Amino acid sequence: MWRNELQRDFKMMKPYFLLVLLCCTFVAVTISVAQAQSASTVNVTFAVSGNGSIEWTDSTNDTSGMSGTFPFALNNQLNVLAVPASGYQFAYFSVSSSTANSSTTNNPFQINVTSASTITAYFESSVTPTPTPTPTATPSSSSSSDEAMPIWQISLPSYPLWTPVDVVVDYAYTQNYTISVNTYGQSLHQEISSPTSISFTTSAIDTYTIHISVRYMVWVNQTVSVSIEQNSTADQVISVNMNSVGFNIDMMIITSQAPSYPTADQIADATWSKWQSALTELKSSNQNLINSLLGSYAIDAGFSFFAFGVSIVLIITVIYLARKQAKTDNFVKETSG
Repeated sequence: MWRNELQRDFKMMKPYFLLVLLCCTFVAVTISVAQAQSASTVNVTFAVSGNGSIEWTDSTNDTSGMSGTFPFALNNQLNVLAVPASGYQFAYFSVSSSTANSSTTNNPFQINVTSASTITAYFESSVTPTPTPTPTATPSSSSSSDEAMPIWQISLPSYPLWTPVDVVVDYAYTQNYTISVNTYGQSLHQEISSPTSISFTTSAIDTYTIHISVRYMVWVNQTVSVSIEQNSTADQVISVNMNSVGFNIDMMIITSQAPSYPTADQIADATWSKWQSALTELKSSNQNLINSLLGSYAIDAGFSFFAFGVSIVLIITVIYLARKQAKTDNFVKETSG
């Protein structure tokens, strides 16, 4: 008797069991998809070193951006471009992650997202020193009627030099010497004259036209030297052998700001700071990923408990309805019998 009732109850409960199983399956699939999506996203940081900018495009999702940290799905393809500022040129890209480090000189370049990483574009100065032109020195006759001896005319070409600039002219002793300087702007400079040398010094950015005149009462066989120094570095010494009663020197100097290059200590400090920053960003990225996963697991656990509770309620409801239906059927059968 009890077996027949159990079989009858099972047949009546079978559709309800299928409904509960379908609901549980749907909840489980939803949770699995959420876990897969949260686990397949990583952060990629884009940075620059030097004067320039970095641009990226996600060809998979058709999105783009510049410097910063952004989440990407695994296996997305990124196109990265380095744009140097004026006076700078692209050097290379470095890609660092917790598993490997690499670099490339291709610009732009493509990379697939495989893990959390940092992509840095490095730039370097493209300014190069201007070579010093070759000067010319030619003797010429004096145009003055009171000078009967030939005068040497030393003509030097225009010199583009980096500040600070020092020009020193050394010659044999005399008491007849002058220097005149004309500037394009209102910059400051210094002139120092003596019986054996004349010097010109400036740290300003301008264009200078310099004329130097030296005279003697007798013929003098000597070597006149012109030393030019730029950016606190001796650049060139020009020597002219002459036998005369004087000489003139005409030259033009165009000064500009010297580019600054980092020292070995500065490069080491910058590299160490970069690695510290990369490690900090990696730590922050990993912590964000852990927090995201913990939050996802908490949500998944909540869904799981909710689904379990709903399943228990449905099962109890099904059992209650089935037993009630069975009692009703027995009552109808006994009444009709």
